[in-house]
Amino acid sequence: MKFQCSPGQLLTGLLHEANLSIGQFAEMSGIEHRELSEILDDSRQISDAYAGLIGKIFYSPGFWSVRQAIWQLQNRGYYEADRKAGGHA
Repeated sequence: MKFQCSPGQLLTGLLHEANLSIGQFAEMSGIEHRELSEILDDSRQISDAYAGLIGKIFYSPGFWSVRQAIWQLQNRGYYEADRKAGGHA
């Protein structure tokens, strides 16, 4: 499975669809506004702690942890290297 957008881009889209501002989501989730902005612009990764907070509102903590892990692997080249080697990524 290859994702076309980062976890931050996905979360940005979900906020837009839910008509939530960054400030509203920060307050709802308990994530500091600055930290949430960094997640949304992909300058901060979604740690397990952030996944737990985001997952209380959208999907689940596991969803965000896995999404972040796959995104990191994809962007480090492991995903494509495994596919070329015959892996099941």
